[in-house]
Amino acid sequence: MTRNITSTIQKQLFALSKWYCQNPDCNEKVIVTWTKAIFNIWELAHIEWHSSKWPRWNESNEEDNSFDNLIVLCPNCHTKIDNNPDDYSIELLKWWKENTISKFKWIKTFQDWWNEISSSTQKKIKSSLVLNWRKQNIDSLLKILKENWKKIEIKSDSLLESYFFVFAVLMENQDQNIKWQIINNQEEFESLAESKDKVIIIPKKWFIPSNIWTIIEKWHNILLFSWKIPLHTTVHFDSIIELSSMNRFDRINWLVDILDSKDIAEKVYRETKWYLFPILRNKALQFNESLTPEWLDKIDKKVLTTIFLLSEWEEATDKELISLLSDKKYDDFLEELIELEKQEDSPIRKISNVWQIISKNDLWIFVKDEINELVLKKLKFVSEIALSDLDPREDLPLEDRWMANILTDKRPEFSSRSKMWLSDSLALLSIIDDDNIQITINNIVSEILYSEKNISKLLNSIRWNTENIAEASPKIFLKFINDNINKLEWIFEQTGWIMWGSGSYINLLWALERLSWNEDYVGDVINILFKLANRYDWNIADNYSNRPLWTLEEIFIPWLNNTILDVEHRVLILKKESIEHELMVFNLLINIFNKTTSSSIVKPNYQNWAKDINPITRWEHNIYLNQIIELIIELLKKDVEVRILEVIKNFTKFSKESFDNTIDFLIKYDYSKFKSQDVLLKVQSELERKLHFFKIYKHESILTHYPETKEKLIELHS
Repeated sequence: MTRNITSTIQKQLFALSKWYCQNPDCNEKVIVTWTKAIFNIWELAHIEWHSSKWPRWNESNEEDNSFDNLIVLCPNCHTKIDNNPDDYSIELLKWWKENTISKFKWIKTFQDWWNEISSSTQKKIKSSLVLNWRKQNIDSLLKILKENWKKIEIKSDSLLESYFFVFAVLMENQDQNIKWQIINNQEEFESLAESKDKVIIIPKKWFIPSNIWTIIEKWHNILLFSWKIPLHTTVHFDSIIELSSMNRFDRINWLVDILDSKDIAEKVYRETKWYLFPILRNKALQFNESLTPEWLDKIDKKVLTTIFLLSEWEEATDKELISLLSDKKYDDFLEELIELEKQEDSPIRKISNVWQIISKNDLWIFVKDEINELVLKKLKFVSEIALSDLDPREDLPLEDRWMANILTDKRPEFSSRSKMWLSDSLALLSIIDDDNIQITINNIVSEILYSEKNISKLLNSIRWNTENIAEASPKIFLKFINDNINKLEWIFEQTGWIMWGSGSYINLLWALERLSWNEDYVGDVINILFKLANRYDWNIADNYSNRPLWTLEEIFIPWLNNTILDVEHRVLILKKESIEHELMVFNLLINIFNKTTSSSIVKPNYQNWAKDINPITRWEHNIYLNQIIELIIELLKKDVEVRILEVIKNFTKFSKESFDNTIDFLIKYDYSKFKSQDVLLKVQSELERKLHFFKIYKHESILTHYPETKEKLIELHS
């Protein structure tokens, strides 16, 4: 056998020793930090040797470089035991090592932990599951860990994904000398807090330690996991990494890699709606019991279904909703809830007087089969009374709304938390391919939207639920907005009284943006946005970016695919809308032609409409831009006096053919038809500015691409 010791065994020994000499009387650190450099001074000593040339010789022992026959020592102790074999017997060295194992009995190596989490399915899990297309996240995590940030939060759609991601990164970068330790419970957390060595503490995925400050005071680092809802509201993190979503193709490619079938991979993807926990629990991956929490068979399924549907609630206001959903008295329900909270890997926790589930996506896998006709009936009743609970503060005069909490003690009956998460459940359930469920959700949404004649009061009351309601039942929602398009002035007029351009009209726009990603609804969405812009855009302060016209600009922006529509269909819709909204379409085209920034638009929470949108190609961009220019020229010809100035400001950016066509048309046009000479003066001024620009900055101007431009401009100017 070779004397070389494998890198895997070295890393396992290093992790076990906790970076200290394993001589209990020494306990010297075997890693030394000097300025920003890290130096390893550790040495590996053989407990038994196969050769009589060396101390602690055992003639029956062949050369053994295994984990069990090696011990980590500092250089001094290594020299000491080899020079004094009578004082340091084989039995003593074994006791030293056993003492270390006993002292850190809960410590495992990288390989141990990775094996534990990667063996959750019989199909071998690979790190690519959570690492593909996340290079920026990986680099950020490694940089943060090396720079000694104290409190680090990893956020993703599920806690499990955050957990897998961190371990995959550590597993793939074992050569980075990052000191870390997993803890399972509060006892281990407090034990490690007493260690003098600085390490990165990683709580096991569901464990949330208390007294975090005790760790920080000892100069340790702590890495905590979270999802869309912050789990550590009292912690001010030094750094937060929010994992980017992995696209459909990466997830499917990973599944193909382990399932050896694209058809099965795509079926798994469709069934799980791309969430990690459901993917791992899918029968195709043959998940084992390690993914099934122990509390699952101990807790009444009514309790699990109730906490899933309500997700977050306040005890002071929402007890009635709990009782109605669960068919239990609240005190009886609470007793079971407290028992569930005590369970390992509990899906629920309480902060102050607020109960919340830790991860809705992860709990979904356990309750989806419980959504039966009786549950839907209860959900319908509860949703209708909660989401139809109007805000009495909306009855105050508009100018007093911003002081509503001072001027009146009237409040809605139920908390905004419970309402928001009920509407979220409606959106989530809408992804199930079940006619009975969809009919129920449509009936719920219809009942809520048509429950109040004062449309503005209704929309202001359901404000933060508008987007979820729209995603849950798009057809009902779009019909409701279309039916009441002329009754929304109140939600737009109130913007002048609300700071920062906030208001329920923004939630209406965001709801429409969610639906615009679906090819069946995008046409209706665009038509509604044009109607809203035409009727209400002027009500919104100029410095507010959230407005119907802005949303239209984002949908039709030339250099991004902020829509499901291809280039051809975008142009067709613009031409169709120009029949009814000619001037607005013209202004929209001018705006998107010059638009250089984008904030994107809201995507659906659960529906898969926006997952397969590819970036726009240069070829598509050029075609689209030319078609926009053609439509601008076409609309210019319908009202030259109103639109000529905007065209003159922009036509030097047109393609040469479009530029020439525009110039030829404008030279031949009879300007005596103009009703206002002011327009001609402004046009003349703009042309003089362009000629001056051409003369002074000729080498930088786009006009240099067209040698005859100057002559054409002079001819037009004359």
